[in-house]
This record gives sequence, structure tokens and C-alpha cells, in this order.
Amino acid sequence: MSILGLTIDYGPFGFLGAFDPKFTPNSTDLPGRRYCFANQPDIGLWNIAQFTTSLQAAPLINEKEANYAMERYGTRFMDDYQVIMTKKLGLPKYNKQMINKLLSNMAVDKVDYTNIFRTLSNVKAETNIPDDELLVPLKSVLLDIGKERKEAWTSWLKAYIHEVSTSGIPDDERKIWMGLGGDKDKRRETLDKEDKLKKSVSINEFLKSPECESYYNAGGRRRGARGGYGGYATANITAPSIEDPTLRVK
Repeated sequence: MSILGLTIDYGPFGFLGAFDPKFTPNSTDLPGRRYCFANQPDIGLWNIAQFTTSLQAAPLINEKEANYAMERYGTRFMDDYQVIMTKKLGLPKYNKQMINKLLSNMAVDKVDYTNIFRTLSNVKAETNIPDDELLVPLKSVLLDIGKERKEAWTSWLKAYIHEVSTSGIPDDERKIWMGLGGDKDKRRETLDKEDKLKKSVSINEFLKSPECESYYNAGGRRRGARGGYGGYATANITAPSIEDPTLRVK
């Protein structure tokens, strides 16, 4: 991780397809999965701890300032996490229980981490949809699941539909919102553009990269035994209480 907070990954790296909190593309990380997806919040804190140790040795900051920086990390992480997940699901407000249950269902059924959010954007906020039709928008990601798992997803989807139905946002606008990440001004701008495109569409519009397409490499910087981090005294620093991405590995 750079001083700007950016992950610099020279490999091994990989994309998180089927959701697995223990996913790690680094074969040297497999025994303990220290750098797996679910542990990334704690590893981010560990990186900051090493950085503050160097700054204290310079000395550019004192111990009090170093501790403050690490405490702020946990708060800032959760603030941003809540905003991002609320936007990705098109929810009117943050709902910890709903998000955690979704992640749990995704882990059980190994659901594609990217496509699940795209398919959820196709769900209609109509509370009168028959149970046997609820999962139709998700059929491309819910593959080979049995009756019990279908019931689990149906139960969650009912709660989700009820939640989004209270937002007052039309389905088509919510879909764009979820694709763009929830930026209100950008949503409005995109809707205006789409309205104009209905009247006049040029070839240049089709050649543009879709605004809502984004790909995230969940790998992060990982080093295995040969470049191991375990020798530092600060390696056992306790992480802040980051509860929501909780399928963390103990």
C-alpha cells in the first residue's frame, strides 16, 4: 500500500468471482489465508501500523498521533463501507442486517460477486410479486441451488423489495443509481443523456465506455513466506471493530 493509500499489486493477483470470504490468489498465503478477501480490512490497518512505526522512527510523528491515525482508519473504513454497500444495493438507508445476510447467502451458494449486484438492479420494487416469480431476475447467478436455499433467497429478497419500495425511487432510476454507485447528480445527468439519446443517437455514443462499468481487483498486495511480514513487532496490533465485512477468517 502506497503513502496515498493505494494498493500496489505486482502479483500474484486475481479477481473475486464466486464469492468466497477466504479467497486468496496467492498460493503462499493458502495455509493461514492472512491476506484473504475477508481479512483485507485488518491488513489495511496492519499496513498503516507499519507506516506509522517508520514515521515515529524518523521522527515525524509521536505515539499519540500514530494511535490516532490507526483509530481513524477503523472509523473511516466503516463510514465508506456503509456508503458503498448502501449505494450498490440501491437502499434508501444503510441496513446492516440485510447486507450481512446477503453476504452470508452469497458465500453459501458461491454467487458471483459482481453479477449479483447487477441482477439485483433488475428487481422490481413491487411487494405483490408471487413467491415463485421472485427469483427470476436472479436466475443467472443462482445456479444449482436446492429448495432450502431457494427459500432462503426468497425470504431475503422479500425483505429487500420491501426496503427499496420505501425509497420512492422509480425502478429504472434505481437501476442507474446502483450502476453508477449512487451519485445523485451523476444519476440525473445520465438520465438526461438517455432521454436525449432516444431522440438522436450517434455512433460515438456507442463507442464510449459504459459509465457504470467498473472492475475491482480484490486481490490487494500480498506477500508470502519469502517476503514475510511476521518479523515486525507491530504485526500483532489489534484491528478496530470492523463488523460488517464480517465473514472474516478467524
